[in-house]
Amino acid sequence: MKKNFLGLVALCILAACAARPDKNPSTNNPNAASTDVQCHTEQSTVSLIAHTVCTTKAQRDAQHADLKTVRDVVQRPIYVGGH
Repeated sequence: MKKNFLGLVALCILAACAARPDKNPSTNNPNAASTDVQCHTEQSTVSLIAHTVCTTKAQRDAQHADLKTVRDVVQRPIYVGGH
């Protein structure tokens, strides 16, 4: 029980530090259309400096799978109490 709670707290801390993608679609690399590499600008929630991040389709697929796993874990009911 304590492990589940600590895991959830750790996940929340990690999510708070995660970078968020820029909402401007014009920052995508126009040359990436012929490859599976896509680039976008990210700005950390605690930083004012944006940087470009490029990922392959395989990396994006792995990130989506990880995100689905995290969502499944977070949405599980947590039972508190005795029996």
